[in-house]
Order: sequence, then structure tokens, then C-alpha cells
Amino acid sequence: MSQLVKHFVYFRTHAEISQFLKGLNCVGSFCNVIRNNLDELIALFTPSKEKLMAKILKSIYNVNLSPIGHNLRPLEQDSLYSFNCLLQDLEAEISLHDLLIFWTGSSDIPPLGFHKQLEINFVENNEKKKKKKNKLPVAHTCDMSLELPRGVGDPSEMMRIMDLAVHWGWEFHLA
Repeated sequence: MSQLVKHFVYFRTHAEISQFLKGLNCVGSFCNVIRNNLDELIALFTPSKEKLMAKILKSIYNVNLSPIGHNLRPLEQDSLYSFNCLLQDLEAEISLHDLLIFWTGSSDIPPLGFHKQLEINFVENNEKKKKKKNKLPVAHTCDMSLELPRGVGDPSEMMRIMDLAVHWGWEFHLA
């Protein structure tokens, strides 16, 4: 039994791992550099232990508002206010990790950050005009952008539609 376990744990992958390490050492003894500086490089290879906070999330996205004086800007500011309230509430409610998964497809901020700033864009809330419920937020994970409907000034309504969007969009093709 011990030989069987040893085979599956060690011998089965030993040749591939040895070849990989040999390849790393061909490029400036990179494997040895990693072994000698493990404490400095550990953050690159392990998930962060730090809790995702609203202020951290706010620091990594841009908001694309209409120009000052445009008729749509007050509606966008209402939605942005509700979204900021939502971020504060998410620390206690759903989770900021769920929102980040919905927005980017990643549950944590990468150690070196995302390749670009996250974005918030605003879209016309056509369903509001028809006296129906608000349009749901849409996430574009490849572009790392989040589309919020304009004119959602009530933070509890923003929480409701974001909760629906996050929980209905768990599968990749729905987000």
C-alpha cells in the first residue's frame, strides 16, 4: 500500500517536475533564485490572507460619468451613491468577494493587481420608464466593466438588483 501511495504521489510526476525545474534553472538559475528568496516571493504564489474591504475595492475602479451639465449625470450620481452604499453593506451582507467574482471572474485581487482599472459604466434604465422593476446590473468579465442602470437612487433597491444579478449570474455565460 505504501508503494502504491509513493508511486501516485512522487514517482508518477517526478519526471515532469524534474524537467520543469531544469528548464527554470536554464534561465539564469531561476529555480534557485526562487528557493533563496521564498519569503519575498510567497505572495505571488499564495492567495492573500487580507480581507477584501470596500475602500480597497474603491481604489481599483474608475467611474465613467456623463460630462458635467449633461441631463444623465444626476441619474448616474444617484446610482453611484446607491452603489457606494451597497459596497458598505456588502461587507456585512453578501460579500465583496461575490461582487468581485461577478465583476471580474476572480475572487481576490491578484498580488500584482489587475492588468487594468476596473470600470463602472451606466446604461439607460428603460424598464424604469415602463413602470417595471429596475434593469439588472451587467458584468463584462473580459473587459472588467460593470454596467449599472441610471437613476437607482435607493440603496435598498440597488442591493436588491445587485443581489439578483450576482446570484443569477454565477455561471460564466450568465455574468
